[in-house]
Amino acid sequence: MRRGCQDAAPLLSPWMDGELAEVDRRWVEEHLASCAGCAARSALLAAQRDAVRDHVVRAAEAADLSQLPNGVLARTEADQRGPPLSVRSTEMWRAHKTRFSVAAALAAAASVALAVGLRSPTPGPSAPGEPALMVSVDDVDFVDRPGMVLQSGQTAIIWLSPERVLQ
Repeated sequence: MRRGCQDAAPLLSPWMDGELAEVDRRWVEEHLASCAGCAARSALLAAQRDAVRDHVVRAAEAADLSQLPNGVLARTEADQRGPPLSVRSTEMWRAHKTRFSVAAALAAAASVALAVGLRSPTPGPSAPGEPALMVSVDDVDFVDRPGMVLQSGQTAIIWLSPERVLQ
């Protein structure tokens, strides 16, 4: 199979960096010797590489690095102390907000159930022939979010967590 310029172009940068296998390196060198277009492209890549290198060297020479050790030590000491309390609290909330929300909802539903249960003087019938007032609280999984159902007589309260559960 004959290789052409479209095969040589992606190999020019690795060839310049010395990263090609021996067979490919020889082929690229033979191709560059016989193809003026690819030789010009290779010269352009070399000029760009040299210009970037010169710019970086000049920028590094002009940089004031006298305060670098003190800055590194100051950042290291700050990192050893750990993040401030507000950052730790925020990270904990973000990591566990679904659990906190569900726990708060369960506590609220239990409080409502307790209040409804305490409001009724007796769980038995209030008049002859009437059914007993039953209060129940059930955890329910509504496909993508947790929730609860509080049933008190004919009244049902359905609570859905605002947080979606990742599955």
